[in-house]
Amino acid sequence: MDNSKKSDPDRQILSAATILILSGILIGMAIAQPMDKELSCYVLMCGLSGLLAFLVFEGAAQRRKTKMAEKSSNRMAQRLERHVHSPAPSGGAESPEHLARLLGDVELKATAG
Repeated sequence: MDNSKKSDPDRQILSAATILILSGILIGMAIAQPMDKELSCYVLMCGLSGLLAFLVFEGAAQRRKTKMAEKSSNRMAQRLERHVHSPAPSGGAESPEHLARLLGDVELKATAG
């Protein structure tokens, strides 16, 4: 039984959605529940700072995803460009140097095996 999710070192302990939910609970408690004025102020500030943290984390995650997508697209375009502009052997025949290297690799593998 493969349980790779538990052994993943990049796994987050607290997700952005959890921060948003807890912030909403704190804001709701500060507004709806009758509590001490001083305590209510602190609970509201904690909720608002959690909401701000959620927005910052989501923005950073979105920028990271966009950057990774652009990087992948650029890498693919460069590979395609290299492939299109690479010199093709004339007449479908390989160059003698290339064939000699291939044959040398095959002979080395045959003697090693």
